Parts: sequence; structure tokens; C-alpha cells
Amino acid sequence: MEILPEYKGIEVHDGWKPYNGYNCDHTLCNAHLHRELTGIEENYKQQCAKEMNELLTEMKKYTDECKEQVKDLDFEQIKELEKRFDTVVMKGIKKNPVYLNPEKVVQ
Repeated sequence: MEILPEYKGIEVHDGWKPYNGYNCDHTLCNAHLHRELTGIEENYKQQCAKEMNELLTEMKKYTDECKEQVKDLDFEQIKELEKRFDTVVMKGIKKNPVYLNPEKVVQ
């Protein structure tokens, strides 16, 4: 249908590799990300995947509560959540160094 080759917005998808060929911004669907993290936790017993799932759920709950109460996000709360996010990401990187899977290195 020639729709996606012309699309210039943000493409939300499941991470299927062929989508990366389209010249637009990309983001992962949160439901797919949740399932991926759950799979990593269950199949590879990686605690950092569980921690990230819990943190992302907490972040969504916080933003939903702010929307419901029509209040601004608290900058200090956001900084704390970002710090925790970075900590979990670093745990995952240490547990899964790139050199163990050189085919996955992003150029």
C-alpha cells in the first residue's frame, strides 16, 4: 500500500527488524517491551529484567495518577525515577556485556 515508506512520524511497534528500514522515528510498544522483559526474567533468570518491569509499571502508575489528579509531574520525583532507571540499565549491561554477543553491536 506504500503507506509506511512515506510515513514521517513516530512508529510504535514490536521491534520487528524490518521496521527499522523505514526512515522515521521508532519506539517500542510498551506491551511488547513488558512481554520481552518477562521472557528474559523467566527464561534467563535475570533479576534486572524483573526490576525494569516493576520500575516501568511504577512510572506509568505515577504518570496516570498525575493525569487523573490534573497535577504536574514533580521534577524531583522524575529525577529519582530516571536515576533508578539508569541503575537498572547498568545492571543489565554488566550482566550482558556486548562482547558476549558481538552480532548485537549497534553501529
